[in-house]
Amino acid sequence: GAKIMDAFKVIGPVLQRGTADKVLTQGLVGQILLKATGTHLGEANDQVFEAKGLDEFIPTARQLLEKHGERVLYPTDVAVDADGRRIMNADDLPVSAPIMDLGPQTIELYCGEIADAGTVFMNGPALSASSAGAIRFRRPSASACTTALTSCPPPVGG
Repeated sequence: GAKIMDAFKVIGPVLQRGTADKVLTQGLVGQILLKATGTHLGEANDQVFEAKGLDEFIPTARQLLEKHGERVLYPTDVAVDADGRRIMNADDLPVSAPIMDLGPQTIELYCGEIADAGTVFMNGPALSASSAGAIRFRRPSASACTTALTSCPPPVGG
């Protein structure tokens, strides 16, 4: 919960001040933003939200989306742990299986955003469940995009 709170404390101000042109989200922050749009994620994911008390961040996420609109990006598709692996478009949610990662459409979108960026700041490890071995999709993670791209300066981590 504390890391999630920190993320939401940072996103608004960096967009408001113009420190960031866009914020790309993944993991639980991305899922909170999806829920803030009215997307139902599914029972397994709801259980995670309940256990971690994450629903309290949905109003803040909704305000960020209302204020900053297309400058806050969140998953358009997700990888779920259903029979080894499965990709789902965010519009096709809910899903009974847990969301484990960004889907390839979101990765491609994010890689394009990173390639067009003048400076890239990353918060925390972008090691995804798929690259950690839980699900393997044979595609790069968002962090792999940042290190593979030579058209933007090296990422700065936090």
